[in-house]
Amino acid sequence: MATTAPRNTHRTHKAVKPGKYTNALEQILPVKDRTRLMLLSVLRNRTGLKLQDQFRAQSKDFDWDEFKAQFNADYSECSPKQLMRLLNEKFGFHTVEEVRTAYLEQSKIRRSRQAQQVLEDYDVEEKETDYDAMDEYED
Repeated sequence: MATTAPRNTHRTHKAVKPGKYTNALEQILPVKDRTRLMLLSVLRNRTGLKLQDQFRAQSKDFDWDEFKAQFNADYSECSPKQLMRLLNEKFGFHTVEEVRTAYLEQSKIRRSRQAQQVLEDYDVEEKETDYDAMDEYED
């Protein structure tokens, strides 16, 4: 079975100079590019979670940053069709709608995790401020 090299389907947009007007619609990625990025995100997330489980079973540390960098280097130029084929072969996704549902779910989890982190950071800052204020009264 012959494999084909991934095509570069990502369109680059020109950088906007400060103060220069750019039409709002020109700033929005085309649907095809947004779909490709969604497919890539779900494939990266599902692959990373599987690898993380394997590493955990072997009592090894899994570096998400290193994984994401290598994954993006390996797969960021794949076409939507190639990404969909990989999602089907590795994770059983049959349609883009199934992938979209998974993407929305992972986005919901990420937003929840980020909100929790903000609350934790706020609590830490508040506690540090309380301790600082207490130090002033002890003198």
